[in-house]
Formats: sequence, C-alpha cells, structure tokens
Amino acid sequence: ASYPSVKKIENALALSNSMNEEMPKVRRDGYKLPRRLVDSTSAAPNIAEYRGHLNTINVDFSNVYWKAPAASASNAARELWASSGQPGHMVVHELGHMNHKFGKTLPDAVNDMETFKEKYADRIRSEVSRYAATNPSEFVAEYFAGTRAGSMYSKELQEYYRILGGPVPKKRR
Repeated sequence: ASYPSVKKIENALALSNSMNEEMPKVRRDGYKLPRRLVDSTSAAPNIAEYRGHLNTINVDFSNVYWKAPAASASNAARELWASSGQPGHMVVHELGHMNHKFGKTLPDAVNDMETFKEKYADRIRSEVSRYAATNPSEFVAEYFAGTRAGSMYSKELQEYYRILGGPVPKKRR
C-alpha cells in the first residue's frame, strides 16, 4: 500500500482548516458557494479555477502551490501577486469570480482595457496585487479575496469595485 507523506497530509489539513473557517462566513454573508470543490489534477491548468457551467471550483492539487499552501500564499502576497497570504486564498479568489458571475456583468465602458490600464492599474497594483491589475475581472476576484482576509482599500478602488458589480455581503437580518 502507498500512503501520502506526512508533509502532504499537513498541507492538505492547512488548506482544509482554512476553508472550514472561511466557508461558513461566506455563506453567512449571503454569498453563493460552489456545488463542490473538485480535485482536477489532470483537467485544470491553473492552481484553481471557477467553472460556471458546473458550479464548481476545480483545484489542481498537483500544482506546486498546494505542496505548501501557507508558504505559497505568503510568498505570493509578499511579492504582491496575491491580495492575501491566507492558505486558501486561491479558492477564495475563485469564490470572488463565482459571486461576480451571479451578480452584474462588467459594463462595456469599464471593461475596456485601455481605460482600465490608464485609470486604475497602477493604484490596483500597489494596493491590491499585481495580478489584480491584469484585468477588471481579476481585480474583482482579488479585491474580494483581500477584503475577506481583512484588507481595506482606498475610496477610489472601493468605487471601482462597486462600478464593476463586485460582490458585496447581503444585509444580515
């Protein structure tokens, strides 16, 4: 019999604990959750990705990121490629895409990449993440993940997130 290494189990537990803490909060705040998380080692070229037609978040556990998710997330945040250093950041980022899809679509005028780059990219790169500055959809997902981890952003970026129809918590009763 072949057993996973202790390190692989520790890494899986770190991700699982992070998601077990975050998912009830996401649901409590009125966001939609995926039908399930899917291990898509052979199917997904990305660390994680939202698949709207299946309502799943597919995770490629063979990706080097998942060998040490806490260290990977911390490094990505330190290098400004991610808006948080949480081990489950990539999954929460995909929840941002998922809930944005259920919300408004990107207005044509704001989705124009030239307008986006000229008006917001430098500020997004410095406040949110370098990845968020690549396009409006990634900005929404990174902003969502960052705020879920406790980050606060400038009024200008809050307004841009609102214009893009970024997901916001439903009012609690």
